[in-house]
Amino acid sequence: MILDLAICGDVVASAESDGRVRTWRLDGSKLEALATIHESAKKPIAALAATQAGFVGAGDSLVSWSLEGEVLARAKLPGVATNVVVRGDLVFVVAGGKLLSFALPKLDAKGEWSLSEGAPCELDVDDACARALVVRDKKQVELIDLKKKKRLADWTRKGSKVESASARFARDGRVMSACQRDMRLSWVKDLTGRITGEILWLEGFSNGPIALDRARAFAAVGSGREDVELVGLDSPHTRFFLDPRITNAGTKSLASLERIPTFKELAPGFYARHGSVAAPPEPSTRSAMAVGDGGRLLAAGFISGDIVVADTESGAVVSTERGVLGETRLK
Repeated sequence: MILDLAICGDVVASAESDGRVRTWRLDGSKLEALATIHESAKKPIAALAATQAGFVGAGDSLVSWSLEGEVLARAKLPGVATNVVVRGDLVFVVAGGKLLSFALPKLDAKGEWSLSEGAPCELDVDDACARALVVRDKKQVELIDLKKKKRLADWTRKGSKVESASARFARDGRVMSACQRDMRLSWVKDLTGRITGEILWLEGFSNGPIALDRARAFAAVGSGREDVELVGLDSPHTRFFLDPRITNAGTKSLASLERIPTFKELAPGFYARHGSVAAPPEPSTRSAMAVGDGGRLLAAGFISGDIVVADTESGAVVSTERGVLGETRLK
């Protein structure tokens, strides 16, 4: 399973559930493996982010690497991290029920903020490092004033069937959001989550999360379980739609079941139902995504362990497991 992805220049880093962090480069018709920069099944890296010159990863500790994979610095964390973002020379991490900040290049500890109860799953910090958004339990959005160290708001998108909501800061400090019930990327009131305007009508139903490039000029929005829609924000439009079509009809049908019956042989050729097991998720279930600077590279990771990278300028779509997925195309 791919836990997280990050893109620095033309290099893609992947954090995987087996404890490896690997780097890749899109080389025409293939995704070239560059290096394994971390390997520990007992201490996996759960979250990645790009810096100006490499990557940072967070698990039970915080690590900074150069683009070539050299370890530049380490820092202790109070618990296992779930999210990490980089803003300038500051690294923000959610770990041990707290939001923490560290300064590059040595990862010196700088700040600490308490969080509300719940399982954090998304993090964003505005470019001024003045406010943070933490999404808990897939739908509860907490807004924190980092300067005054206080919670400003705690909301979720309205509707009884809201199962997931994603929120990010735009370049001008406004908040954008997508919800699994929507087919649009929306502006929302930062203190209430109320929709105040539409950024773009999407081609498919959104289910988040939202991933941004470092300049906040492009947003990747999860579409269904498998696809990713890349949106240009300066003049809102769909730049690229990634639809890798990984799952075949058989595995899709199997994953649609909640339980799969098991059988016990009573006699040669005679079987009786004997309990059931949980149905496996679709191999194509998306578990991570990232956008490169300028929106040129778009990466998606899946529970199958596959990584798909698209060059949105040429239209090339390449997989770590299956090579080229189809002829180049441009959206």
